[in-house]
Amino acid sequence: MGYCFIEDIGTLSIGTLICVGVIVGNIEFYGVIAILPAFFKLFSTSYHNWKGVDRRSACRQPILLGDGRLKTPDGAKWFTLPYFILSRNPMNENELVNRMLIIYSLCGVLAVLMSFF
Repeated sequence: MGYCFIEDIGTLSIGTLICVGVIVGNIEFYGVIAILPAFFKLFSTSYHNWKGVDRRSACRQPILLGDGRLKTPDGAKWFTLPYFILSRNPMNENELVNRMLIIYSLCGVLAVLMSFF
C-alpha cells in the first residue's frame, strides 16, 4: 500500500481550515496543542537561523539504505521532526509516515481531552 503526499497546496489548505475553525470556535489554546509537532520545525529553524546556519544547505535528502530504510543525513538530526525520528531509528517511509500520524493523532486527542477539563 502506498502513500500519497498532498504537498503544499493540501497542507496549507488544511492548515488554513483548521486555523479558521480554531479562531471562530475561540479555542486557540487547544488548537496549538493539536498542532504541537509542527512547532518542532519552527523552533529548529529559528534556532539555526540565530546560530547562522542556512537550513536549506544543511538539511539534505535522507540517506536510502540498502534495505529500503531511510536514515538522517549527518548533522541534520534537529532540522525536522521526521529527521529526528529517523536519527533514533532508521525506518522505511511507510513506518515514518505512520509514526508521524501517531504523534499528530496523540496531540489531537490530548487537545480534545484537555478541552473537557
